[in-house]
Formats: sequence, C-alpha cells, structure tokens
Amino acid sequence: MGGHHLSEGLVSDRELPAGKGLPLSQGEPDLPPLETLTGDVEAMRGILAHGAEGDPNPAVRQFELGSRIALEPGLDSEVRAAALEALSELEGITLDKDARDELGRRGVSVEILEPAGSGPSPVRHILIFDPDDAAILSGEDRYLKPVRFQDGNISSATVLQAHGVVPDTRSAL
Repeated sequence: MGGHHLSEGLVSDRELPAGKGLPLSQGEPDLPPLETLTGDVEAMRGILAHGAEGDPNPAVRQFELGSRIALEPGLDSEVRAAALEALSELEGITLDKDARDELGRRGVSVEILEPAGSGPSPVRHILIFDPDDAAILSGEDRYLKPVRFQDGNISSATVLQAHGVVPDTRSAL
C-alpha cells in the first residue's frame, strides 16, 4: 500500500534527510543558512538577538525566528533543542512544563504575547514540544480578539506536528 511520509507537519513523497530542509535564509533573511546552525545555546541566543536588532518588539521577533528554526523540517534535534532553550529564556515568555497539545499529548510549552500594536489583535504565539527529544508537537497563533481576514473570519491557527506514514487515499477517490 502506498503512502506519503508525514514529517513534522509536511506531507511529501519522500523523507527529508536530517538538516536538508530549504535554506532558512531563503524564507527568513534575518537567519543564517540551516547548515551553519549548531546545538550551541549561547550561539543560538546570539543569532536570535542579532536577527531581532532594530525590531520594535525584539522578544516577539526572537520568538518568531526561534520558532522558524524549531519548525524547520529535517532539523537536527540538537539544533532544535538549542532554539527551544533560547526561546524559553526570552523576556516575556511563559513556560508551562505540563502543557498538552490538541491531541492530549504532554509536553512543554513556550509562549509569548504579541501586543495589538503590531497587528489587528494581540496574538499569543505558542509552541508545544516533547522535552525528551525536542520534537515539536504543535504550534499555534491564537488571536485574542476576533479578526476579519480577507478570506473570512479566522480567529486562530493550530498546526499539529507528527511523524509517521499517512496512507495514500488518492486512489480510492
């Protein structure tokens, strides 16, 4: 039976080898290329701080950058762990060591509040991860006030992260 590999939220016909995602610098100019990142937490703090220089809300920008790193497909777990540790130390971070994702899986959450001044509503950015291997369980951007978007009313978005094989159901259609 055919299938598609589900690797950290992305469905593809192949498995991404560790560390072989798209270069971060292609989608995020404030970050260095993926292959230059290491599991050094101090270096990760510096990368996030440098990427947020000049931002009116540097802690939120660092959270965005660290989340971008942590959510990178195929990323080495040591690099992901360094990003998550750096996020957990940011000013304004709420850390919950007994969090649960939408599927009820236990993990640790890091979250930060982005004030309304930078968008139409305050937004709570949340990442939940497995503390044993730094695997991301879910990521959520929760708008705290109703927001009308061009394509309708969307009040929040949650992405559940998982590993496994999803059965190919296209042939049954």
